[in-house]
Amino acid sequence: MYVVVETLRYTTDSSPFVGELKPYAHQLRTLDFVRHAIEKRQTICIENTSVTGSGKTLANFASAILDGTRTCGIYPTNELMLDQHVSLGKYLDKEITLLDSQGLDDIIDVHPHMHSHAQALAWATGDDMRVALLTNPDVLYLAMYDLYGQMFSTFPKNFGERAFRLMLANYPLIAFDEFHLYSTKQIANTAFIMGTAKDLAPDNPHIFIFSSATPQPLFKQYVQRLGIETVDVTNSPLTVDADTKRVVCESITINFLSADLLRWQGGDRIREGLNDILYWADSFEPKAKGVFIVDSVYEAKRIAAELRNRYQPDDIGEVHGYMASEERAVALLRRFSVGTTTIDVGVDLTGQKSKEFLVCEARSAAQAIQRIGRLGRRGRELDSIEIPNTVWLVVPDYVYHYVEQRAIEGTVLNRQDLNRLLNEAYLGNEEFTGYTQVYSPLEAVAACERIQRQDFEDTKVQTMAKLHRLVPMLYGKNPPPEQEEIEKCYEKYRKRQFAVWKKYGTEIHNPTGKSKRYYLSDLESFRGGLESDFTVAIYDDLDERQGFKPVKTYGLPFVLRRTKCEELSKRLFEKLVQDRHPLKAKEWLDELERQRNILGYMHVHSLVDKQANETYFEVRSGRIENAFEQVIRIEGLTIAAENIYLRTSADSINAQLEKKVLNCWVSERNGFKLSDSLHLPPLFAIYPLRAFRTNGTYYQWSIAFGLDAFLLASLPLKRRRVAGIRSDNTAIII
Repeated sequence: MYVVVETLRYTTDSSPFVGELKPYAHQLRTLDFVRHAIEKRQTICIENTSVTGSGKTLANFASAILDGTRTCGIYPTNELMLDQHVSLGKYLDKEITLLDSQGLDDIIDVHPHMHSHAQALAWATGDDMRVALLTNPDVLYLAMYDLYGQMFSTFPKNFGERAFRLMLANYPLIAFDEFHLYSTKQIANTAFIMGTAKDLAPDNPHIFIFSSATPQPLFKQYVQRLGIETVDVTNSPLTVDADTKRVVCESITINFLSADLLRWQGGDRIREGLNDILYWADSFEPKAKGVFIVDSVYEAKRIAAELRNRYQPDDIGEVHGYMASEERAVALLRRFSVGTTTIDVGVDLTGQKSKEFLVCEARSAAQAIQRIGRLGRRGRELDSIEIPNTVWLVVPDYVYHYVEQRAIEGTVLNRQDLNRLLNEAYLGNEEFTGYTQVYSPLEAVAACERIQRQDFEDTKVQTMAKLHRLVPMLYGKNPPPEQEEIEKCYEKYRKRQFAVWKKYGTEIHNPTGKSKRYYLSDLESFRGGLESDFTVAIYDDLDERQGFKPVKTYGLPFVLRRTKCEELSKRLFEKLVQDRHPLKAKEWLDELERQRNILGYMHVHSLVDKQANETYFEVRSGRIENAFEQVIRIEGLTIAAENIYLRTSADSINAQLEKKVLNCWVSERNGFKLSDSLHLPPLFAIYPLRAFRTNGTYYQWSIAFGLDAFLLASLPLKRRRVAGIRSDNTAIII
């Protein structure tokens, strides 16, 4: 089954723009709205859902380049951030800087008197202020929720408070790229950041730009509650012939492949069709270059291994979180690039990274649209394309049948029709809107309590009133109109927040304060779950054989489930690195030392061939009692996997894990059935749990950790009442 997507063109304008470029309408409109807001000192929200490849990044930074407007660009992945740093660097030169975690580390390395990220961020947004900052939403969250310097102790909190104020004062434009990837929690966090800026710096202009492949209805509700003017600058496709037309998206042929993606069979389906795909690719001269995108790191590595069996190793590059950043940087230059979401989140396949074909899984309509948008971005008319842009799209069985029934083989569609067809074909996933009513206001209250402790001099009373009003206005069902009622509502939230943080959080070392304070890391971060990522250090023989950096970190459940490996002590791990790579050992080991919460050390020999190793957590059933399908604190967990040696000494992974007190959600129901019945997002992690009785037998239950536990607990009870328990206990992890 295949369809053809026709060429998409936008008209260009002759108005002055960046360099010699002729701008699209959305680029000019964005620039005009920014300039007007700066002049009038307004707060506005600009929405831009123009198609992928139409220059939304340049629209976001045009005012920075042309007018020197200080702009903060927010990118969901570091790969995308680095990609945009290169693209924008030719216009901004030394007036652009990276402020992700590594960028902050680099500042500290250059300035030894700095001892924290809080201090480095305060310096970069004040004393060393550049026109353009590129960072990720994690850093923005910590800065604008006033968490820098106040997470585990309050020693550097003055620098964190300074960074908070400098962001409000010095950076009027914040541009959120790939905003459609934000979860419900993250959308609620973004709304609070906008409201804080608007209310606490009302005399300053604030421009928030949201670049997205698809609109976000929930976010529009928040913007309306904030009373912020919203303008849509999205370009319309060219419907009439014009002398100023330019190709934005080239024509593409899409072949639909059917697979049971819920059971992670997309990789198998791709390998089944690999002979035909590669025969097609090799039939051209020069031969076609392609990219493979799957959601499982394991499947990405299996596809890469299969390609290496057929082609020269230098023809294949891997782009995913399991690879070291040095290898990921050059992987897209190879003839075949294989990876995960790292590729499809905004990395442009143009120039030396250009590809002619794409093979990918698509578990949702948004994911399908995003990944298809990676291809055909070179601006060529159909008659100048020698190798036709071709996609092999692996979709769920029900999506395949829907498309098959509604589109004739070879049907020609425009981009809007394709997007409509895909949106109609896919079922929606659970979005956890209940979280925004239960926990988002508590996150906001925790931030308000920190912010209002700052020295606001004569405006302290007004500042507190604004912050207290902001929380129910954003998250309350019926925000009270009068300040007296607002204060009562806020106080209810505050008491609830303190109780939840005390129960599930960690006490902050606060030498100067009299009252106790708590930090709930599973919620108080952009991505959540900082305490339950189960990160281990790895020495990977497979990557070493390919000439890649063998030392890295990754999640323990994946390593146990998908590799042949063994646990090492820290001493033996360091000796292994030193013996095999004496020149690089110190650098690599120092990098590991800087990382927080490394649970242990693993030596990976190879991938498992077919069936994954059965992997599960273990605990005594008495630690759970009957506290099912709610957030509980559990101590004494361990992990096990068939055919894997795990040490039992006092410094072992399980010894460290057993000491942890983790926020968990436990169900008597099977994880696979839960995921299916609740329509959980594709990468939502629910693990098998063996809960041991006193007689040595065990129950087979399921467990989720960290933020995932709170998300599940926020579901209405009627949504969680699902029937049926499968006989197997398949882990919903990759």
